[in-house]
Amino acid sequence: MGEIWIDITELNDDYQVSNLGRVKSKERIVEYPYQTTFRERVISERILKPKIRIQKDGRIDCVEYMIRDKSFLASRLVYSYFNNDFDIPKNMCIAHKNKDPLINTVENLIKVSWSESRKIDYKK
Repeated sequence: MGEIWIDITELNDDYQVSNLGRVKSKERIVEYPYQTTFRERVISERILKPKIRIQKDGRIDCVEYMIRDKSFLASRLVYSYFNNDFDIPKNMCIAHKNKDPLINTVENLIKVSWSESRKIDYKK
């Protein structure tokens, strides 16, 4: 199975998330002010560069994307859009089955409570 892309609806469908955990901007035309009028410009499609958040002790915490000055966790985007589950309560989180926060594929993500997440993290 190849890479599958789904539109991120909360961002006006200008961006897409893939089943492998990547995010890209779609090609689109935007207007921008120029002197006294507006001009159009084509924004080309490109895969966004992820930001890897590191904890104080040096461990990798998560992968996130900054889009329009807002941070989006890759794991939440992938889980929400590919499982059609947008209602994740505050007492739940998205955990990685193999404990590697860099692998944000659909198969590697599960929704668990915070306490279950800690048990997964420290299980040998």
